Amino acid sequence: MKNTLALLFASCIAISTHVAVAEEYNAIGVVKFSNLQELLSEVTTLPEGEPEFSAIVPLKAKQFSDFNGRALQTGSITPTSLARPAEPADLDELQDSLDRVGQSIDFEAFDVILTFTGVQGPNRQFGKRPLQVLRGRGGQVFTTWVARFYVFLDLETGHAILSGDGDFTVVGGTGQNAEASGEFLTIFITDPLPLTADSAEAAYWQVGEINR
Repeated sequence: MKNTLALLFASCIAISTHVAVAEEYNAIGVVKFSNLQELLSEVTTLPEGEPEFSAIVPLKAKQFSDFNGRALQTGSITPTSLARPAEPADLDELQDSLDRVGQSIDFEAFDVILTFTGVQGPNRQFGKRPLQVLRGRGGQVFTTWVARFYVFLDLETGHAILSGDGDFTVVGGTGQNAEASGEFLTIFITDPLPLTADSAEAAYWQVGEINR
């Protein structure tokens, strides 16, 4: 009888459903963007109404986190709104996100601050699927996101800082992350760059939780 009960107990463990384990996710890295001019042209020159956005800004990043060690992140940005002057409420939300990752931007130092929204575009490394993908220890993590982007303009120098404040949703992955879920915040900030620049590098921070 004892052996029978032991076998039943072992069988229950073997067929038990997967139980997600929440893990803190806290990453820091450097991301490279390209094709910025097409993006900025679309969000600032398309007519009002229902513009058809087609700009794609490929991105590739290197990062480190306790969650998946040294990792690569790939994806792209595509806009979903025209640019407009940032309102106090927009900057308050951005400040809250900056506070979460221990960063700051001196809003008062800029003559003009524009903002627009965007989502994940096609990922050329994954069959152009609309996913942002993290590849590191334990397998890949698939994410989608919505974000608000900011262009901080210094008219005297003709330079700008680009920043983004994104809410990421984890939608599975591979390996240990096959059933991953969760949410995390992403903030990036570039160094000052000429308004004519077509590419840029930015530091970025990601904080939240991933379940697997």
